[in-house]
Amino acid sequence: MLERWTGRLLVALDEPAADAETQKARWALLSGRRCVARGEGPAARLAALGGLELLASFFDRSAHFDRIVAQTANPRLAQVFARRHIDGQMLFNESYRLRTRLIPLGEADIVLRTLATTELACARAADALPLATRPVRLAALEETALAALAAKATSEPALVCFARGERFVAFLAEAGDVRGRQLAVVPPGDAAEQEAAVGRAAAAFGGGTGLPEPAVTLLFGDLTGLAKQPQFARDVASREVEKKIAALVAGANALAEPELFGLPFVRREWNLLEPAQAAGALAWKLALPAAGLLVAGAAFAGLLGGFQAIDNAATAARLQEQRATLERERGDLVKRIPDEKESRRLAEFAELMKKRDEQVRADRLLAWLTTRLPEGAVVESVTLYPFGEKPPEAAQGPGAKGGEDILARIFGRDKAAEPKAQPEKASAKNDAGRYAMRLVVSLPGGYEEVEPKAAATVRALAEGLSFEQAVLDYDAKETRARFHLAASLTARSFAP
Repeated sequence: MLERWTGRLLVALDEPAADAETQKARWALLSGRRCVARGEGPAARLAALGGLELLASFFDRSAHFDRIVAQTANPRLAQVFARRHIDGQMLFNESYRLRTRLIPLGEADIVLRTLATTELACARAADALPLATRPVRLAALEETALAALAAKATSEPALVCFARGERFVAFLAEAGDVRGRQLAVVPPGDAAEQEAAVGRAAAAFGGGTGLPEPAVTLLFGDLTGLAKQPQFARDVASREVEKKIAALVAGANALAEPELFGLPFVRREWNLLEPAQAAGALAWKLALPAAGLLVAGAAFAGLLGGFQAIDNAATAARLQEQRATLERERGDLVKRIPDEKESRRLAEFAELMKKRDEQVRADRLLAWLTTRLPEGAVVESVTLYPFGEKPPEAAQGPGAKGGEDILARIFGRDKAAEPKAQPEKASAKNDAGRYAMRLVVSLPGGYEEVEPKAAATVRALAEGLSFEQAVLDYDAKETRARFHLAASLTARSFAP
């Protein structure tokens, strides 16, 4: 009886029904690591099942899991960056809810693990859950519960295969996160089709996808029966991990219902409740023990109990007001728009991204130059300055004495390269992000050998540069030439 007030109620909502009244759910009451009750039925019964807190999972076919490399550790800017990435891929044609997790990668880059699901799916889950009468602490996607359960038993990447009814889901679970989710329809109870679906998933994640190769394969849900068949032999490591998962819960089969028993291990970043809804759960969690203390105090002193009863009434009134506020806010979740401050921050972030795109990465420019110069050529100097400005004193011009401008002669021989090498007409519009460059390259050898090298240099660099002048200054005494090049380039070609 005590578990009804101190345990955790784990709920797995079935796929959305036509309305909240016909929504089905499966549930388990957990006390510590022991399952003390188990059942299924209409979601409307959840409010009467008890539990100190409620954790729920639901499924959305439109959900999207991704991994993005960014250059910001600011959570708000990371949200903006992730939304721009998702909108650019046109993954959703309706409002969606986004959650991100930031993972440092080196000194500058940040890995964003993202989860996006439709606001409609979140609203349907909220309608099915007793948010107004029970402390609902977590509402997460089904896949995050499965990944969290796998991470509890192994730190290695795991291929997770899960079937529930006709729904077959496969993905790579890595440190409690979901990567590369795949969906399929498999006839329930058909062992041959289930085995084929697992085989296809293993082949798809076996390499060449850009994802880590899974170390183990885990079978969950309706696939647990398949794992017991002698003809479906798997590696020892996979079976050992499944034994560890089965030992996490006493009195129930965690492998058969991972969407329930993985909920306590889901990262808080993947909680799809809105802040106001999560705050309501915290208020419930704090208010119930407070009420118990007040009742115990009333047993020792009638007068103090009277004051405590008044305080309880005030607490109940505040909770009622919070519930009413949550009900009003729930209808506005999908229709919210960013306020003026958020819009201003978005504009500032866009301006920062624009300025970044107008800068040249010198290391990328030099690496590009060195891979395109002919054998034996050596870069003596490179000078960059904004296009249209006066060049530095050291780069007033090619600077050769008695040298020969061979640019016209080169393009006279090679008409295919001429359009790429001609500089764009200067204007205020195209000067932004454009730079002028003075480059001096040393070319060893006799003149008959040097001139073809100079022509090869211009043709190789014409892909990324617009040439204005190419002066070849040959020194017969040193048997080498200094090739002075004046060109321009755009920042986007060598941007960060």
